[in-house]
Amino acid sequence: MEKNSAEFISTMYREVAQDMRFLSEWRFKSIQRYILTLSALLAMSGWLIMGEHEAAFWDQLHFVPYLLITIITIAFIILETRNATLQNLIIKTGYDIETKYTEVSGIFEGMKQIYSKKSYTFLLKWFYVAISTISFIIAVLLFIKHDAWCLFMDCPAL
Repeated sequence: MEKNSAEFISTMYREVAQDMRFLSEWRFKSIQRYILTLSALLAMSGWLIMGEHEAAFWDQLHFVPYLLITIITIAFIILETRNATLQNLIIKTGYDIETKYTEVSGIFEGMKQIYSKKSYTFLLKWFYVAISTISFIIAVLLFIKHDAWCLFMDCPAL
């Protein structure tokens, strides 16, 4: 199959479109998993704060869910950055195929035109940054409030 043949171009375009569908599905699924994980960690935090446990040891661990939220959110920021890079590459490739080998505009030309810095990707990254910052601040405040450093070193008895 030659690189400029209609069959090759059609196959490439189908592959690019399939990659775009897969990436879009992956991004939405990862957001769902993030919200599910966030909900579970907030429920754990509620359980710790409500004090529905018998051991005093748990009272010093109020900061842990928020620290985990921070770490997980940073991981999702990294994943989203990678996904955005892949999305840009896919859109550019699809756009190049549409403009070089067809006379009609396609979906990738539309995507390239509407993609801007104030896109879904931009807003999602800032959402993740806000969540990680807030959860880190809460983790630090809870760590200080509940004398959690006593878990790692000897503390004088008060």
